[in-house]
Amino acid sequence: MSKLIAITGKMGCGKSLVLNIFSKKGYKVLSADKIYHELLLNQDFVKEISLAVGVEPLYVNGKATLDKVKVSKVVFSDKEKLEILNKITHPKIMQEMLNRANGFGGVVFCEVPLLQGSGYENSFSVVIEVKRQENLSSLDASKRDNILQTEVQKRQKFQPEYENLSGITHIIIYNNGSIIELEQKVSAIENKIF
Repeated sequence: MSKLIAITGKMGCGKSLVLNIFSKKGYKVLSADKIYHELLLNQDFVKEISLAVGVEPLYVNGKATLDKVKVSKVVFSDKEKLEILNKITHPKIMQEMLNRANGFGGVVFCEVPLLQGSGYENSFSVVIEVKRQENLSSLDASKRDNILQTEVQKRQKFQPEYENLSGITHIIIYNNGSIIELEQKVSAIENKIF
């Protein structure tokens, strides 16, 4: 059985950076976003999402792909549609993540953006929450995803702050400085966890 450690936080806070630092230290890592992109290779999954949120899939060489731009516009302006999307995607993503993680054995760090209220919190022995000043996180996410900063801020409002309701170990990293400072904070956490 693996020891699973979740890395969570809002869009643009630096979850992927923290995950990459742990990966460079030799730990096994998994990303919910990467698993989601892999699942989107399944045309039935794409059609299920598209139908549920009311957006036609795109067809490339006869193959259904998700119109991510339109889906994002719909779900980030309609909370009910976002909840529908999460109910379809989140269980599939998390089940795949947990299956892979338990197949690894040992310690596995899992980047999980939507951990709060997902029902999967108790799958992890430790939750590392990455926090960042909103102006920094929204600026970085807008550059990364090539969308307006105001659009990022709108999406961030749909992402709840993590609350430790399950009583598992909860560690917060503030990522407002340099990458070197972040690496030092990750090393300090590593010493605390192990």
